[in-house]
Amino acid sequence: MWLQTRLFLLIAVMFGILYGVIVGMGTWMGAGSAWTYLILVFGFIGIQYLIGPSIVGWTMKIKWVSEKEAPELHRMVAELAKKAHLPKPKVGISQLTIPNAFAFGRTQRDGRVCVTRGILNLLSRDELRAVLGHELSHIKHRDMAIITLLSAIPLMLYWLAFSMMLRGAFGGQEELKRVEGVRAFFLNDPARAWREVRELSQIDRDMSGTIDYDELMELRQKEVRLGTGDKLMELFTTHPNMLKRIKHLSTLVV
Repeated sequence: MWLQTRLFLLIAVMFGILYGVIVGMGTWMGAGSAWTYLILVFGFIGIQYLIGPSIVGWTMKIKWVSEKEAPELHRMVAELAKKAHLPKPKVGISQLTIPNAFAFGRTQRDGRVCVTRGILNLLSRDELRAVLGHELSHIKHRDMAIITLLSAIPLMLYWLAFSMMLRGAFGGQEELKRVEGVRAFFLNDPARAWREVRELSQIDRDMSGTIDYDELMELRQKEVRLGTGDKLMELFTTHPNMLKRIKHLSTLVV
């Protein structure tokens, strides 16, 4: 219920921003009325609804794969969708090397689940299955539809600015900068990846790259404290802070 409340609040904020921008531009040009602006706003939202999935697919360099091309991936998605009482989502593989998985679409019947090449090369079968289960939960609770709806036009503007002004300035970080415009579809914000690595190093005592049982039990006893910025960001995201998520998982371990 709290997640749905936050998402509706996000819609209201984004609607207010969009309406304010259109009214400001119309007033500056001396044209239009309140009703005209309202129609324009709903027109923009309708456009986002129609083109949102296509824009996300293009930006994330997704190739939709058949069961013949990726049988194991399709099998896992089908099994998880059946358990969640969902129509089987469309399955795609993003050509990005950054490890990630994400879900988007307009409705549960229009659901799409994608994984990047980077995560396919990194995770074991069980780990990938757990990640896919997480992504299907976004389809189950329909929050992916809201994020897809709100992302299209801001994403186009971001990518236009990036392509025209910034493309030559990032060298080896080209791909990381590319996905900053679609950070809403990431399990974590790629822009703060190094910060999260430092946070995780606090509990990964032996620096093995994994959190073992003893480290998990130690985290269970700790209090995770967030800064003001992180608390505010949590109001408008479907993903809590990484340490908070791991701490919650520690409570499920016998």
